[in-house]
Amino acid sequence: MYTLVYKSLLIPSTTIMHLDAIQILSSLQNRKFRIRGCLYVSRPYVLQILQGPQDDVDRLYQNILLDRRHYSVTLMFLGEYKERVFAQWSMKKIYITENKLRTRFVELVKNNHNQDLITDIVELALISPDW
Repeated sequence: MYTLVYKSLLIPSTTIMHLDAIQILSSLQNRKFRIRGCLYVSRPYVLQILQGPQDDVDRLYQNILLDRRHYSVTLMFLGEYKERVFAQWSMKKIYITENKLRTRFVELVKNNHNQDLITDIVELALISPDW
């Protein structure tokens, strides 16, 4: 399954309402293009995993790069992954606020060379209260 993972930093004026709107619009748009994913947010960090047809995921990523609600967009993983990770969600949003989860999330965001990046992303979703 073609998979893309990126991280970025939110600009301070990006609100929860902005993020909720992103999630709603993304859910609708992603269904049309068979894209699935999850958006993790723990201010100021954002991490997103997207999976789907390569052309559609790449086109979506180009739009993400133009979004002014965040900056320092950094690609963490791009390529084939053995399975669809979040098949049930066109776009799931997870706010990470608990200290224990936040510490783990920040470590994940700061580590660009983790061989088990996608496994760690899935585990973080599974232990999140938003799951």
